[in-house]
Amino acid sequence: MGKLAISCLKGTLFLLFFICYLAILPLPVDAQDVYAPLRSINSPAKRLERAIEINRQTSLSKDTTRVLRDLNQLHKIATDLEDKPLECLYYGLMANQYSIIADRPNIRSDEYHQKAVDLAKTYDLPVMVVVNLLNYGYYHYNYRQMVPAYKYFLEADLLLKDLDPATLPEPSRQLKILGYFYYYIKEYGQAIHYLKSGLKYPTESKRETIDINNTIGLCYALQSKDQEAIQYYNKATALAEAAKDTVWVGIVAGNTARLYLQNNEKIDLALEKFKLNRAYSIRFDEPLDAMLAIIDIAGIQIRRKEWKLAEQYLNEAETFLADKPFFLVSRLKIADMRATIAESRRQYREYSQYLRQYVSLKDSLEQRDNSTEIEHVRLFWEKHHFDKQREALIKQAKEEQSKKRNLIIFSSLLVIILILFYSRQRLKNKHAAATLEKQKIEHQLKQQQVELELETARLALINFTDNLREKNKIIEHMRSQIELMDADVVSTEQYPVPQASLQSLLETHLMTEESWKRFKGMFLKVYPSFFREVLTLHPSTSESELRILSLLRLELNNREIAELLGITIDGVKKAKQRLRKKVGALPGDNIPQTSPYS
Repeated sequence: MGKLAISCLKGTLFLLFFICYLAILPLPVDAQDVYAPLRSINSPAKRLERAIEINRQTSLSKDTTRVLRDLNQLHKIATDLEDKPLECLYYGLMANQYSIIADRPNIRSDEYHQKAVDLAKTYDLPVMVVVNLLNYGYYHYNYRQMVPAYKYFLEADLLLKDLDPATLPEPSRQLKILGYFYYYIKEYGQAIHYLKSGLKYPTESKRETIDINNTIGLCYALQSKDQEAIQYYNKATALAEAAKDTVWVGIVAGNTARLYLQNNEKIDLALEKFKLNRAYSIRFDEPLDAMLAIIDIAGIQIRRKEWKLAEQYLNEAETFLADKPFFLVSRLKIADMRATIAESRRQYREYSQYLRQYVSLKDSLEQRDNSTEIEHVRLFWEKHHFDKQREALIKQAKEEQSKKRNLIIFSSLLVIILILFYSRQRLKNKHAAATLEKQKIEHQLKQQQVELELETARLALINFTDNLREKNKIIEHMRSQIELMDADVVSTEQYPVPQASLQSLLETHLMTEESWKRFKGMFLKVYPSFFREVLTLHPSTSESELRILSLLRLELNNREIAELLGITIDGVKKAKQRLRKKVGALPGDNIPQTSPYS
C-alpha cells in the first residue's frame, strides 16, 4: 500500500513538473497559429466544426507543447470574437490534451472537463452542454470508468431529447459516441437508436459509416434478430467493397460467419467467410481480428473432427496472444479446443493438462465477469438513481407547468369576469343614465305641460275676470240708466233697454251660483290648494267669505270686488274687516310669502 501511494505521488509530481515546464517554455518565433483561419469564418457553427477538425489533425502530435500553445491561441480567438461556444470547446479540448499527455485519468483533465460543462450551462448553450457532457463521458469510458461515464452520458441523453441533433457539431460523431457506449453496457435498443440517428448525417469517413452499420448488425445479432443483423452486415459489406476496404470486408465477413455458426446453419459459407476474414486481417495488420477468425476456423474443423487442421489453426492463433486481460476469452477457447483434440487422440495426460488450464482460465474469467457484473449492477443503480432524479424533475416541471397553466386559466377567467362585469356595469350605468335622462325629460315635459296648463288656466281666469269686469261696467251703466229712468231724467225712447236684457246682465256677476262655480273651477286650476288651506286653518269660513278671499288673491281692489259681487264698496270694506278679525291678515296686506294665502 505504501509503494502504491509513493508511485501515485511520483506520477502526480511528474505531471505538475511537466505542466510547469510547458508554461515557461518560450514559443518559437516561426511558430504558426494553426487556428488563424477561424477568424475569417463568419458562421459560429462552421467555426466550431473547423476548430474540432484542426484539433483532430494536431492533437496526436508528439509536440504536446506546441499543441497546448495552439489551444491557447484558440482561446484568444474565442475571446476576441466573443464566441462563447468556441470558448466552451477550448476547455473541452484542453481536457482531452491533458488526457493524452498523462495517458490516464488526471486532475487537470477533470478540471477542464468540468469547466467546459459549467461554462456551457452558465452561457445557456444546450448544444455545448451536450457536446461537453459527451466528451466528459467518453473520457471516463476510454479508461473504463463506467459509473461516472454513465452519469454524463445519461445527462447528455436526457438533454438530446429536446435538441435537434443537426445543431450539434459533427452530429454523426456525437451520436456514434453515445451509441457505442450503450452497446458496451449492453443496452442494445438505445445503441441502435443513436447509431441509426448518426447515419442520417455525414460521417468523418467511409470507414466510420461501415463501422456504424457493422455495430448495428452486432446489436441486432445480440438480440437474436438475425434477419435485421444480416441486413446491416450486408450494408457494411457493400460499403466496404465499394470503398475497396478489404479489412472491413474481412471483419464483417467474420461477424456474418459467427451468426451462421451460432444458428448451426450455412457452416461451409461460415468457414469461407472466416478464412476471408483471416486473410484480410493478416494482410492489413489486424492481429486481434485475425486471431478471432482463426479460432473460429479451428472450431469448425473440430466439429468436422479434422483434428490435425484444427491443431494447426490453434497453433497459429496462439502466436497472436498477449498477456492482457481481454485475451482471456480467447485463451479459454483455445484450452477447451486443445482438451477436446487431446481427448479424441486419447492423450489423457495432455487432456488433463489442458483441462486444468481451462478451469484456471475460467476461474479468472469468472472473477473478471464478476467484476464486470458488479460494475453493471453499479451502472444499473446509477441509471435507477438518475431515472428517479429525472422523474422527480419531470414531475416537478409538470406540476409547475400545471400550476402555471391553472394560474393562466384563472387569470384569464378573472379578466373575462372583470370585463363582463365592467361591460355589464357600464351597460347598466348607461341604461340607468338613459332611464334617468328619459325620466328627466318626461318630468320636464310634465312640468312644462303643468306650467302650460297652469298658464292657460291663469289666462283663462284673468280673461274670465276681465269679462266679468266688463260686464259689471255695463251693469253699472245700466243701473245708472235705470236710476235716471226712475227719476224721470230721461225718457225710455232715449235709452231703449229691454228689461229682459238687463236682467240677463245682472245675473252674470259672481253673486250667481253658476258664475261662482265657473270662476271657482278656473281659480282652483291656478291655485289648487288655496281653499283647502284656508278651510284647514279656519273651518268656519263661509262661501261668501271664500269669494272675497279669492278675489283678494287676484289682487282686485275694493271697487272691482264690489262690482263683481254686486255689492257696494262699503260692503266690501266691512266684509274685509270681519275677515281680518276671523283669519288675520288678508291677501294684499303685505303678508309673508309663507302664508297659505300667498
